[in-house]
Parts: sequence; C-alpha cells; structure tokens
Amino acid sequence: MEEKQKQKLKEYSEKYKFWTEKTLMQFGYSINLFTTIGITFLTYLISIKSKHYHYGLEDCFIFSVIFTFLSVAYGLISVISRLYDFRLTRNITLSRKRYYREYQANPNSEMLDRSDKFRCVFLQVFKTVFQKTNFIEKHEENNKENFEQKFKNLQLESKILGDCSWKAHKIQIVFFLVGILFYAITIFNN
Repeated sequence: MEEKQKQKLKEYSEKYKFWTEKTLMQFGYSINLFTTIGITFLTYLISIKSKHYHYGLEDCFIFSVIFTFLSVAYGLISVISRLYDFRLTRNITLSRKRYYREYQANPNSEMLDRSDKFRCVFLQVFKTVFQKTNFIEKHEENNKENFEQKFKNLQLESKILGDCSWKAHKIQIVFFLVGILFYAITIFNN
C-alpha cells in the first residue's frame, strides 16, 4: 500500500473516532435532556392535576401523565443499559489486549447468533443488571476456547445493551411527545 493511501486511511480512522466520540456525547446529552424534562413535566402535571378534573378532560390529562411517566421510565432504561454497555465494552477491550499479549493475534470475534437472545431486548437488560456478569478474568487467558466463547458472549451482551439504549431512547422521545400532545389537547379544550 502506498504511503498516500496509508495516510488517507489514517485520516479516515481519526475522523471516524472523532465522530464516534461526538455521537456518544450527544446521545448521552439527549437521553439526559429528555429524562430531565420528562421528570420536570411529570412533576408539573402532578402539581396541577386538580385543575383539569373540572372540565371533563380527565382522560386526556391522565394519558398525558401516563405517557410522560413512561418516557421517564424508558429514559432510565436507556441510561442503565448504556452504563452496563460501557462496562462490558471496557472489559472486552481489556480482554482483547490480554489475548493479544498471550497469542499475538486478535480473538475470534464472529458474533454469536443473536436470534434467541435478541427477542426480548429489555429482558436482556434486566438480566444483565440484576445478574452477575461473566467477565473474562486475567487467569482465563490461558484457556483459548473458553476465552473466545466468553469473549463472544460479552460482545453479544454489549451489542444487545447498545441496541437497547438506542431503542429505549427513541421510545422515550415518542412517549414524551405523545404526553405533550395529550396535555395540549387538555389545555386547548378548556
């Protein structure tokens, strides 16, 4: 490969790294923003609840509270799954380093079949949060087959948690907007 091509590939790699960092920062900011606004709006709705029960608009107001609450709940799911994804990714990165030091090669990183585990993403998140994670320990690098199997499992869990973070955030935004819509109906029908 020519020096010019190597330089261009390096440039693209640096740009990719830069934009990946920006995406992760903005993603975190967006989750936190919608969760904070959702909590604030939910508090506001609860504080004015008696005001809207006099006009026969209880259903729209109640739907507004429910959807805002669900928005906050999905925001929290997104934050938790993101944190655990980072925790797994940190262990995956350290395990790659250990494997490379031991075998002078990268671990086989073919992803496992996700079809079974991916059916219920949110249950996988709760499983990850409430069960002990099977991290790769330093002493396990000597058993290559076991190491690679655990490595694949960690990659799969990390992928599921990452996907869950994005899905939960999208649902969070939709529920928040629906909650706002129901509140607007309540206000404009007064």
